[in-house]
Amino acid sequence: MLITDSKILKRYCEKALSEKVMAFDTEFMRDKTYYPKLSLVQIATKDSVFAIDMLCGLDYSPLKKLLSAPDILKVIHSARQDLELLYNFFGIIPQNLLDTQTAALFLGYKDSPSFELLAADFLDKKVSKELQFSDWLIRPLSDEQLKYAITDANLLYDLFFKIEERLNEVDRFVWALEESNLIKCGSKFITSIESILNKFTSAINKESDLIKCYDLLSWREEKAKALDVPRNYVLKEEVIIQLCHKKPLTIEELLKYKLHPNLDEENLYEILEIMQDETLDEAKNEIIKNVLNNKKFIFLSKNNLFFMLKILVEIISKKLGIHEQLLATTTDILLFANDKESRVNQGWRRAAIGNSMQDLREGKLLLGFKDGIFFISG
Repeated sequence: MLITDSKILKRYCEKALSEKVMAFDTEFMRDKTYYPKLSLVQIATKDSVFAIDMLCGLDYSPLKKLLSAPDILKVIHSARQDLELLYNFFGIIPQNLLDTQTAALFLGYKDSPSFELLAADFLDKKVSKELQFSDWLIRPLSDEQLKYAITDANLLYDLFFKIEERLNEVDRFVWALEESNLIKCGSKFITSIESILNKFTSAINKESDLIKCYDLLSWREEKAKALDVPRNYVLKEEVIIQLCHKKPLTIEELLKYKLHPNLDEENLYEILEIMQDETLDEAKNEIIKNVLNNKKFIFLSKNNLFFMLKILVEIISKKLGIHEQLLATTTDILLFANDKESRVNQGWRRAAIGNSMQDLREGKLLLGFKDGIFFISG
């Protein structure tokens, strides 16, 4: 059922408030905009499944209340984009979540298991994702699109109970719940210029070039937001790298690069102004320093402790049947090895891996090697 009436929406949401578990999903578009455009929200409960049209200007406050209800366990798959959409639309981040993709990692699945894979494994259902990237902003939506959206939400609801059963068998439900609720504030969805700049350090080494890169990225971010277009519609990453290396100083030199046709003459002069500007304020200087330190930090190990911790994580990962990257990333291990705050000392990870890492550091736990295999002793 597609809801396009405020009174019907209120009735369905009020009924759903009495549920203990519900599944929800979204359909959206973001390929031509900076901000994703929310099209549908689908809700599945024990007795009903419905889709809400998010483009027809309803009173959506009953839906906001439902999504905010703390006592309802909300099931979702690959939550981040859905939560970003809801935060942008409502200014809320639902809590009491169970992300089935995250939960599957506690059951031995690798990387980011797809909804199709989990539906096949747990429900013996074949899910087609052909319509996932169809145009969800057109109205009216096709019958096929609505069927796809409703079916996904319904299957997600059924999938939860199968995954819950398996998680309880291995005593991991609480861990999965904790990991599914780590996003608690909207700042998680704000991509900082510093985090983007970190991705350029393999191609840009000189400090002066990184400063130009920072300025170009800041300008690009501002333009992309103002025009509501993807970042690459303003400046592609490969062009930014070329500009930082070559530093063109005239329009003629600038036009040699593959610039987006949307850039007008004023934009070109703004880019040239950035290339000529040598200003380095305190805030920018601190960011550049952090980025350079991060680059050096990647190669740090402390008396071979990092190497031993990496092996320890591999051993415990196999023992627990939990994917290594979920247990502890390379960054988590590096932070711990260099006496910095690390996720391995927080929440479920402390019991799963953090305490063992601390024991290894203090010599209470040892690593052995026999017949080509590392093992834990002590």
